[in-house]
Amino acid sequence: MLKIGSYNTLKLKKIARDRAWLEADGQDIGLPKREIPEGAREGDMIKVFVFNDTREALRATTAEPSAVVGQFAYMVVKSVEQFGAFLEWGIKKDLFLPERLMIKTVKPGEKILVRVVDNHEKNGVVADADWKKYLKEDQLEVLKEGQKVSLIAMDTSNLGTRVIVENSYVGLVYQSEVYKEPFIGQRMTGYVIKVREDGKIDISFKRKGWNSVVDTQDELYKALKKAGGFLPLHDKSDPREIKNTLNISKKLFKKSVGNLMAKGLIELTDDGIKLKSRSK
Repeated sequence: MLKIGSYNTLKLKKIARDRAWLEADGQDIGLPKREIPEGAREGDMIKVFVFNDTREALRATTAEPSAVVGQFAYMVVKSVEQFGAFLEWGIKKDLFLPERLMIKTVKPGEKILVRVVDNHEKNGVVADADWKKYLKEDQLEVLKEGQKVSLIAMDTSNLGTRVIVENSYVGLVYQSEVYKEPFIGQRMTGYVIKVREDGKIDISFKRKGWNSVVDTQDELYKALKKAGGFLPLHDKSDPREIKNTLNISKKLFKKSVGNLMAKGLIELTDDGIKLKSRSK
């Protein structure tokens, strides 16, 4: 079944002069020819995002919108009309926010949090700024400690960063866990640390225990390769310097360095750490 406002894998039916046609549920959906994946031929199946254009006809694109149906996203208000507002959606078409789904007056250039939802009246999708009504309270049975989850940064405070978890719940990454403050609206992955009895969720951007060391040593090794094989960091480096450079704590840095040295991948010098020649 065709999913409007979401991704679909459709058959490339015909390639014309300026556009292609995709087959879906007995109807043809247009795709700009310039967006056909390289090497794709008629008869191939390709992944596209399907949406309603201004004439209510269905269109497809291989570009990625900032959110699909059922997802939250921060979007910039592009224009405001008497009957609603239009938001930048990440594709050529703007997403409509009806006046009935606004919770406050918005202005062009403002960045607001919305959820993309089905518009059952017109068989399309719209934005809903009343996003709180979509949050769930049954996370005690759904989320498990250690579970990897998708996150969207909501706001920050002295306590930490509030995040939307799995497009359904609100969680908190404590300040002690924030090595690099995300920008509002940033999409990330994280891990459930604890689901409290009162329903509050503690989140970390990194796995805990030995898994965090494994992840960090991989990140450190990649950072070394990207830096040309050397980083001016060592045991006596200021923790803030390590945090600013690698987004990790000094404790994790030292453990990761020790593990990479034990594997013979790096060596410690007076000026920092470097990849061994055989591992370059």
